[in-house]
Amino acid sequence: MPSPYNGRPVTEWAAITQQLVAAHPLSGAELVEVAVKVWNEILASSIGGKPFKIGVDLRPKPQIMAFFLHELIRSS
Repeated sequence: MPSPYNGRPVTEWAAITQQLVAAHPLSGAELVEVAVKVWNEILASSIGGKPFKIGVDLRPKPQIMAFFLHELIRSS
């Protein structure tokens, strides 16, 4: 699916974003609830035998955190 911003001037991006948010099937409160739930799950998780904690022992790059968020929200 092509980006709705592709080929559109930056001056139109705010309006495009507002349209996308308005068309989304979940409310803002539901989105926040899911995002907070998933962040808490990520920060409560441990990895490896030590175990390593994200945000304490491990500080992944933002792209990795975005991947974790995407996958966990998608499976919620």
